[in-house]
Amino acid sequence: MRTYDLFVVVALTVLTASCGSGSRQLQSLAITPSAAAPASLSSPVQFKAIATFTDGSTAQVAALWTLTRPFCPDGQVCALASTVSTLDIVPTPNWISLSNSGVAQCTGSGPKWNIFATAPVHSNIPISQITMNTKVIMTTAQLTCP
Repeated sequence: MRTYDLFVVVALTVLTASCGSGSRQLQSLAITPSAAAPASLSSPVQFKAIATFTDGSTAQVAALWTLTRPFCPDGQVCALASTVSTLDIVPTPNWISLSNSGVAQCTGSGPKWNIFATAPVHSNIPISQITMNTKVIMTTAQLTCP
């Protein structure tokens, strides 16, 4: 066998062995609780992102927590409309605070609001490195302030 042919065989073997051996991939994402209505303005609600991976396993994962749909075109602030399947441009609510760890708290009264959790499909990508070009899965839960 010539040196070139041996190199090609070794390279193909390495590439074949490495396919599929990367990190597991996110298949779906859910938020628990899916809806919350705190008893008072001073009662925080802890939302958690639960991932199901392509290997069938589930786990709580870190997520990008936002009050509006992340990465809207042209820097617009968007949220899912509750009665239609399109996006509406809406202001960020001033009656809800939301931490980076998914803790929401009502700071005033307002309508039901979607809490967004976004996680990368490739579990080796840190939340801090998600961009509008990252392949992600996003889901919502609802918060109703008293």
